[in-house]
Amino acid sequence: MGEKLWSWPVVGIVTPIFLAGGIAAMYGDDYKLAIALYFVGIGLAAAKFLTWEENKAYSRRKKGWLWAATVIVAAVVFIACLYWIRIRGDDVRGLAKQTQPSTTQASKGSAEPEPTLESLFQSDFPNVPKYSFKRSLTGRATNDVRNVTLQVYVDYDAKADYVGFFVPHAKAANGGELTVALCKWLATDGVKLALNDMNSRITADQTYQGQRTRLSDLTFSGRVFIYTDEVLTMDQIVELRKAYKDDGLLLEVRGIDYLVAQIAQWEVRSPKQPQ
Repeated sequence: MGEKLWSWPVVGIVTPIFLAGGIAAMYGDDYKLAIALYFVGIGLAAAKFLTWEENKAYSRRKKGWLWAATVIVAAVVFIACLYWIRIRGDDVRGLAKQTQPSTTQASKGSAEPEPTLESLFQSDFPNVPKYSFKRSLTGRATNDVRNVTLQVYVDYDAKADYVGFFVPHAKAANGGELTVALCKWLATDGVKLALNDMNSRITADQTYQGQRTRLSDLTFSGRVFIYTDEVLTMDQIVELRKAYKDDGLLLEVRGIDYLVAQIAQWEVRSPKQPQ
C-alpha cells in the first residue's frame, strides 16, 4: 500500500494539487499558506526523485552530485515561488495607486483628489478634533525603522479620546511580519506614547470651540485604528486583534481593502468628463 502511495502516478497527481493550492492561496492573499503549500509540493517532488528506484544503482559519487543538483533546483524553484508571492503582494498594494483611464478622467473633472490611505487617515472622523505628530519608530526585537504618524482623536461630546496610527509598508520581503511586530509594539508602548505626546503639547484645561468639556475630562476609550498599506493576511489581522484585545484595546485595521472601497465611492461621487 505504501509503495502505491509513493509511486510516480500518485506523486504526479498530488504535487500539482499542492502547487495549485499555493497559487490559489497566494491570489487569496494568504501568503503564509501559499508558502507552506509551495514548500510541500516542491519538497514532495524532490523527495520522490531522490528516492526513485532507478537512482539507487548509481555510484556514491554520482548520487552525491544528484542530491546536490536536486536540492539546488528545488531551492531555486522555491525561491522563484517566494519572489512570485512578493510580486503579488506588490501588485495588490499598487492596485489602489494605479490610475485607470476612467479614474484619470474623473480626477481631472473633480476638485476632490483621489483618496490615499494617508489622506483617509487624516480626513476620517471629520467632526472629531485630531492631534497628529510623526515619530520614527522601531519594532520590538527588529531593526525595522519607519516614520509612523500618531494621531489622537478627541471626542469632546462623548468625553472620550482614542488613538490612530498610519504605518507605511516595510521595504522588505517579510514586510507583513515586520508590520505585525511593529503594530504589536504600538499596542503597548505606542498608545501610551501618543497620549503622552498630546498631553505634553496641550494644556489639560483646553476646550474646543467654546465647549465646557476640558481635555482633562476625557477618558481613553481603548479604541485604536491602524491605517497601513502593508498587505496583511487575515491570520495576521486576527493575530493583531487578539494582541490588542489582550491589552484591553479594541483594534480596527484599515488597509488596502478599505482604500479600494473608498476609491470606489470616490469614483461614484466624482463627475465624469464627457466622452
